Amino acid sequence: MPEPANLVDLFLWEETRKVDKAGCIQMSGNSYPVAEHLVRETVTVRFDPFDMSQIRVLHRGVFVGASAPLKLVCHTFRKALPDHVEKPAPLESSVAFRKQMSQGYRQKVDGVLEQARSTRAGSHDGLLTRAEFVTVVSEALENRSFSVIENNLLTDFFSQYAPLQKALLHQALLRAIEEKGSHRHVRFYLDAVRTGKRAHGGV
Repeated sequence: MPEPANLVDLFLWEETRKVDKAGCIQMSGNSYPVAEHLVRETVTVRFDPFDMSQIRVLHRGVFVGASAPLKLVCHTFRKALPDHVEKPAPLESSVAFRKQMSQGYRQKVDGVLEQARSTRAGSHDGLLTRAEFVTVVSEALENRSFSVIENNLLTDFFSQYAPLQKALLHQALLRAIEEKGSHRHVRFYLDAVRTGKRAHGGV
């Protein structure tokens, strides 16, 4: 069986160093003292790159001893530290696509804002917001409280047929109420409003 020390050496890194005149080996900012007879000699150093608290020193292939640093300045061998990896520059096609998407999104946002401004400006001309539309219908139907399903119908109707004029809405609702009363399903009154809007040139 091989000696344990030889097995350990198989997993260690190896560097060549020259012992300075003070009888020390310099590695990664650490100073390791060795025997006086090795001053100015070239030696082989074996070590764990992630634990610089001790090194093994060989001279002309013969193990001469282990050494601990006078002061442990660096615990990890510098070459074992990961290199700084720079992020790759984005492809020109990627930049162009992102820019195009950004412009498209910006145009969509601008369109929504413009529509909102138009709707807000139109409310001064008798055009209703969605909340006002629901309120007018509720008041016409004797302050009816709408269910979730009815509220969804009202919202979908407004989204499809807005802008709606308050006067036209009132007129269509009154006509429907005079004909069938105010207790029919909300869909009946929405159909009346749709008919009234079409009669006045709406979609």
